[in-house]
Amino acid sequence: MLTHIHTKKAQIMRAALQLVADDGLAATTTARIAQMAAVAEGTIYRYFDTKDELLIAIYRQIKRDVFDRVSDGYDPASRIAERFVHLWHQTFLAYRSDRQKLVFAQKFSETELVRTEAGLAHKPMAKLLGALQQDGFQLGQFKSLPMDLMTGFFYAPIISILRAEQNGPLCPDTQIKTAMEAAFDAWRIVPPINETQ
Repeated sequence: MLTHIHTKKAQIMRAALQLVADDGLAATTTARIAQMAAVAEGTIYRYFDTKDELLIAIYRQIKRDVFDRVSDGYDPASRIAERFVHLWHQTFLAYRSDRQKLVFAQKFSETELVRTEAGLAHKPMAKLLGALQQDGFQLGQFKSLPMDLMTGFFYAPIISILRAEQNGPLCPDTQIKTAMEAAFDAWRIVPPINETQ
């Protein structure tokens, strides 16, 4: 929704997303949002009671957009490795296709608004990752670690690559594949490292 502007509401949301990604939440005033969206400032309040409500709506829409991309073609009956690769790669591509969404989500998650949002935006993706983790654990393929830690291992390479790409060229596919494999290795049970090597 945030990539195709068809309505004033979508224009307002896209303008706010761009401003937050570029300048941060504090610098994103309703006056600046209205100016960028080419609407009167009062128009914002037809759709959102407060600026915070607007920002939460954007965050939730970003997460819905990513989830829609990730869940498209996802087969929960496929092999564990195939499921992981699909989820990781599609999450990476979803954020890579609109880096402003990633920057917005990062900036949003560093504020008190993330508490107000109460984690609702993450629930669909968390459910997919949780089911994958549980299935992998039951099959003896995944480590028994807290889901928050597993989630961190999943997202950290994605965020690192996309941050690097913001300041430089796109990473080669071989590096992306290696990062995805490292994320998978963080989840799966691997033979212990031989300390004598």
